[in-house]
Amino acid sequence: MAADIKHPHLRFLTRLYKTAFEQTLSLKASFILRVLFMIVNNLIMLIGWFAVFGTFKTINGWTFSDFMFMTGLVVTSFSIWSIFFRGAGIYTARLIEYGELDTYLLAPKNILLHTLCSQTDPAGFGDLLSGIILLTASGLVSFGNVGILLFCLIVGATLFVSLNIFLGSLNFYTADSTDFGERLFYLFLNITGYPGCIYGGTAKLILISLLPAGLISILPVEQMHHANATTLVWMFCIAALALIGSVLFFYAGLKRYASGNKIGGKL
Repeated sequence: MAADIKHPHLRFLTRLYKTAFEQTLSLKASFILRVLFMIVNNLIMLIGWFAVFGTFKTINGWTFSDFMFMTGLVVTSFSIWSIFFRGAGIYTARLIEYGELDTYLLAPKNILLHTLCSQTDPAGFGDLLSGIILLTASGLVSFGNVGILLFCLIVGATLFVSLNIFLGSLNFYTADSTDFGERLFYLFLNITGYPGCIYGGTAKLILISLLPAGLISILPVEQMHHANATTLVWMFCIAALALIGSVLFFYAGLKRYASGNKIGGKL
């Protein structure tokens, strides 16, 4: 452990997170209120679907427990991005849009890592707590499948981070795309909020490949019931490709920024 802490990147991240968390916790009342509000918000979101599943019991093989697990997985995966990598997304987009990425370019550390980890959202802790509550209450998690749960959480968090890196990098290529990127992100998030049982055929195929929201909202529930090695490998490959592609997209755009070619003439 001591050797790991001496690693320059790990030491840098530790200081970065320490600073971010201290800033977040400096306003304790605001922090507590945002956490509580997010927990209540996530739990209220279940009421409508509780009524639906209470009437129909199952929908295409899904029960309310499946939906609770799916929602818990989504908000927990989201919380990992929100707490540890909130810099990916709107924050990065605005740095690019207003030419403020120069500060990170001058720093000796990895610019993408520095940008991703420089922000945190207090509401993310509310997502994390409510996600754990929902995952536990779903009854789907057991000692035998906790490894699959952790794998699905990593895949989900990776997709959220990858999507935000990509959307945050759009301003390298297209002027004033911050609002468009934000809307596209919330579209993706809204899709993950619907039970996977309502999708089938072509729609399901699109959601587990071209727009991989299904890797968070559909496949994890299926894997908790009946794990399939081929599907797990598929999920890993899609998530890995999404992360690699978004990182390459960022650095390709960074060359345009570093060359002084600031889109929109704001630099």
